[in-house]
Amino acid sequence: MKLVTVLNFKGGCGKTFVAVVLAQLLMIAEKKTAVIDLDVQLNAVNYLRHVNGRNVFPGIDVIPSPGAAPDREALGAYDFVIADTPPAIIQNDVISATIERTDLFIIPVTLQRNALFGFDKTLELLPDGRPILPVCSMGPQAKTRGKRELLRLVREQLEDGDGDLLPAVFLPWYDRIDENLSARRDFFFLLREEEYTSFERLRDAVLNAVRPV
Repeated sequence: MKLVTVLNFKGGCGKTFVAVVLAQLLMIAEKKTAVIDLDVQLNAVNYLRHVNGRNVFPGIDVIPSPGAAPDREALGAYDFVIADTPPAIIQNDVISATIERTDLFIIPVTLQRNALFGFDKTLELLPDGRPILPVCSMGPQAKTRGKRELLRLVREQLEDGDGDLLPAVFLPWYDRIDENLSARRDFFFLLREEEYTSFERLRDAVLNAVRPV
């Protein structure tokens, strides 16, 4: 089992979006996958379950667990377990325990200065020697001069990778996709071909990061 933890100090950076989309990508790749929702809001649970409590995607198990860290032994039957975390992670002992058990960290970031600050603060928390994958969601706002400058800075910092930091994956803006997920529908059929290629890069980066040497 490989534990992938999605985290960023700042809320609204796309942690739940990345977690549930990655789960679908791994399911499509025939990987037995579970999503553990460590946030008391249980947004990942709400995305992946119908109002009647049944899972939308039978190939993905959804585990609400805001008060307990993932138990690696109990989850050993899965290929991948994805932990969706709340913001303010340094204040949460459960998240600290999860970090210690994680094989791959994913840090989502949007083109906001506070999101970039959260990214840097999150890096300070993480132990050495384990891969960290930045995932940047770009949007229409990048057309403004300020957002274009932020995108340039993000690319300079994250595009090539350095040490534990893997080269970043850049995704299209997720407002339209997020709305579709809220409707409990598989979003991939609405993607343009160039958009889906970005998500394939996310899946491949995760699979390569945890591949045995």
